Amino acid sequence: MAIYLSDSKTVDFWNQLKYRFHPALYSCESTKQRIEDQVQRNWKLACPHSQFLLIRIEGNDEILASLEKRGVSDSHAAYKNLNQTDLRKLIYQRAFNNIVKFISVADQDTLESFKTVKFNYKTDRLGLLIASDGPALRKIRDQIYLIKKSRLFFRSITTIKSRGITPVWEQESEKVSFFNKETNKKTIKLVTARERLMRPSNVSKELWNDTLKQERDKLVRINLKNLMEKLSDKSNLFNLFLKVKEYDPEKDKVL
Repeated sequence: MAIYLSDSKTVDFWNQLKYRFHPALYSCESTKQRIEDQVQRNWKLACPHSQFLLIRIEGNDEILASLEKRGVSDSHAAYKNLNQTDLRKLIYQRAFNNIVKFISVADQDTLESFKTVKFNYKTDRLGLLIASDGPALRKIRDQIYLIKKSRLFFRSITTIKSRGITPVWEQESEKVSFFNKETNKKTIKLVTARERLMRPSNVSKELWNDTLKQERDKLVRINLKNLMEKLSDKSNLFNLFLKVKEYDPEKDKVL
């Protein structure tokens, strides 16, 4: 019995069980366990309490890598000589990319239960302490990853046509049954090809699925770019979702 209770697999089993049935009570620990293997090595995750996740990120190597991608011969010298405006722009971009990484791997239901999520993005020259909460981060995620079906369908069809294929459907719409909560009955609805992202009959499943994925990825990148522009506008209400405080890593003590 003692061997069973002390076995690591037994501990994992009970942890998974409590996370599953009481997610709000263990939001931080369950999220930490879920994403640790999916994030970069420069991340350190901590749980000050059950609904507070602290993510510390060492940003120096990321900044140097970004400068190398720009073709500079000596990234360390370039980093040291960056003027304050360009430095802040680069650090803010990298910090936000890490936030996007987090909300893309975190379980969305658990994410919303967080009362506090803080990101401490630290470099030798400047640090950012970014505070938010679960519902706000969920809204940011939706801004990036929620794609309108009509928009995705139109782009996918346009791509198919550009390959010399004129899409054809055996039927332009189909009847679909769904449960109506108001009437408590099943309802039949006529749904168009666009609403169902219906594959044209003369396009293979592989080509159609690949096209949908490629166009969805493009739309996500467009959404992300638009969001970055919103965040750079200090008058934009979207900045209410992220509270940013700059600090001097040599002088200021932060989380």
